[in-house]
Amino acid sequence: MSKHKSHAESWILRYRIHGKQRIWTLGDAKLIALSQARQEAPETLLKVRQGRDPLLEKRFDMSADTLCECFNALKSRPELKTKSDNYKSSLESSYRNHIEGPLGHIPITGITSR
Repeated sequence: MSKHKSHAESWILRYRIHGKQRIWTLGDAKLIALSQARQEAPETLLKVRQGRDPLLEKRFDMSADTLCECFNALKSRPELKTKSDNYKSSLESSYRNHIEGPLGHIPITGITSR
């Protein structure tokens, strides 16, 4: 765990999952004491030891029960609203044609890369 200087000083935790190094931001160093950041770090590392990626869980709605629910949550995200209609249509058809049938109703926790 260390301080990271980019735009603002933050407490960060570096970890490696599936061969990739990741950086988890524990919080703004001006707002969060080191002791508080140190309390959060083991919880994050426990997720990593369980094979879960905290950054992916934060980015995607991992509370969704199935991949279908996760995709529906993705469609309502603000970042997608700025994309073109052609992009949204292509995303929707790719999901329907390649993912929805074989994987759409499988519990999200049961889907792995291998």
